[in-house]
Amino acid sequence: GAIDGWLCRIETPRKSDQINTKQFFSGHYRAFGINVQAMCDGHSRFTYANMDSPGSRNDHMAFRDCAIGNDFIKGLNEFKEKHGVKYFIVGDNAYPLSDEVMVPFRQPEIARAGSESLRDAMSTFNFFLSQNRIRIEMAFGMLSNKFRIFKHPLRQKVLNCVKIIFCAMKLHNFCISQRIERLKKNPDEEEEMELDFLEENEDDQNIVPNVDGEMFEASDRFELNSRHPMNESSVWRELLIEQIIENNISRPLENIERKRSEAIRARAGYDEDAEMHLFA
Repeated sequence: GAIDGWLCRIETPRKSDQINTKQFFSGHYRAFGINVQAMCDGHSRFTYANMDSPGSRNDHMAFRDCAIGNDFIKGLNEFKEKHGVKYFIVGDNAYPLSDEVMVPFRQPEIARAGSESLRDAMSTFNFFLSQNRIRIEMAFGMLSNKFRIFKHPLRQKVLNCVKIIFCAMKLHNFCISQRIERLKKNPDEEEEMELDFLEENEDDQNIVPNVDGEMFEASDRFELNSRHPMNESSVWRELLIEQIIENNISRPLENIERKRSEAIRARAGYDEDAEMHLFA
């Protein structure tokens, strides 16, 4: 599955509701909210959700809290041992790299690569990982567009906000499952629905993503856990890079050309908005 975080905006909590109201304020988004950590499957159905972290926690810290507090990594390892195969989840660079969580290579890492073939392989890895990770971004986007209540800060007690989010996710999953059943009867409809989603969410500020899983509700406490070190290496990512090189796998040509064009424009200091304003 793919994992990401989403800040669900809420009204400023009352002192009678939460003792430490400042912990819900996100300096990045300049708003009060709950950091929702969620994972989804290939159909953008939520398979895991945790709402224990207030808005002041970034994704890395929130993931560490839910991974340790709810034994998330332990549960993933037990699943892998039970089925006898290697599974991992994909996320962005906000998450720590490990054998359980696969994240893309950072640009400085790619720049320091010893050969051009290795740099190409790392870029190819990033491309295909992003194609899977985008499903969770799509899930959050569809959730906030389907349930317009999320277009404005929730005006409820914090625990009631958690219940609203959880119920909306359940309904979201139900709608997706119903759509899948409908697509089995009319497969040509899928592409049209994907295009509709991309057009609807092009300017959406709330987008910050095969097996049905269980979701977890938040506890009744929002406590800031102490820092815990997490492993920042992955044998599996290195093995995937070797497979990409050995099998000569590369990104689609159109993606390579687009990235090359963006790099040339960046080096030349090209500003498309400035050019449009100049000729307007």
